[in-house]
Amino acid sequence: MPPHQFTWTYVSDAGQRYTVGLFHSVREGHLMVYCNQKVVLIDFKVFDTRSYPLFLDDELFHVNIERKNGKYFYGFQMDKEADTPRNQARRLIEKKHWKQTLIFVALLALAVTAVTIIGRRQKEDQGDPAARAELILHHGKMAEAKVEGIYQHEDQTTVRYSFIVNGQSYSGREALPPMPNIVLPNGLPLKEGDQFAVRYVGDRPGWNSIQLDNPTEDQIQYYRKLARQQQVRQHPDQSEAFIECLLDIAFTQQGLSGYAAFISQTASATDNPFANEQTYKRLIRSVDFQNARQQQCL
Repeated sequence: MPPHQFTWTYVSDAGQRYTVGLFHSVREGHLMVYCNQKVVLIDFKVFDTRSYPLFLDDELFHVNIERKNGKYFYGFQMDKEADTPRNQARRLIEKKHWKQTLIFVALLALAVTAVTIIGRRQKEDQGDPAARAELILHHGKMAEAKVEGIYQHEDQTTVRYSFIVNGQSYSGREALPPMPNIVLPNGLPLKEGDQFAVRYVGDRPGWNSIQLDNPTEDQIQYYRKLARQQQVRQHPDQSEAFIECLLDIAFTQQGLSGYAAFISQTASATDNPFANEQTYKRLIRSVDFQNARQQQCL
């Protein structure tokens, strides 16, 4: 049976053109995904339904393979639901436009500045979620929050957390898209006890939002510890100094996603679509990583 080949084209907001291609050998199960003639993913023994994440600029896409009734179907889909920085900005813009439309209709006779101020105050008094989110984003103060519980529902994941302001404890809940195996979009695991920054309105700490992409310094060191332990388990022949050097390079080049690749280096793409065996191999085999290793890890 001949291999299956597909290509898709995406043009970013900045005008950058991306051609994403897929090559799937149905007989051997070999899979290759490339972007602008550069290989970005290789997988083997792909005989069932799979989904692979792919970032183009700051947009998250999924290359999907579905096996149904012995046939394969392929798709390339933008993910507008995942908790990525781009989707967060997109939702805030949508909420902002919605609020501005209501203000314009309700207070057309007033000047724009007066309309904005009055409309915002009215919405605050009513506890409008969009106005609250905007206040938190633009006028919030920062504190450190601790994850107290994580609840998986069919259509979302809810994170419950607590933090302290001026000696008083406050709590909050964050509703997120469903997360496979409780994994954040940067590939790091999320569990009770993890610590992240929280943004709150200064005079109303009850209005708050946890920043799951902004872990505390202690949490970052915990991620590094997990990455170190996993590397020791999988590569017992490597020295402690050599492993620390590898982790320094990973964090310098990819930030927290670098630690995630080391932590999940034995995971499958199904278990962790954002950090797994393939992302780890791509990282450590990349030219930039190899050059840095040769220069720094003597």
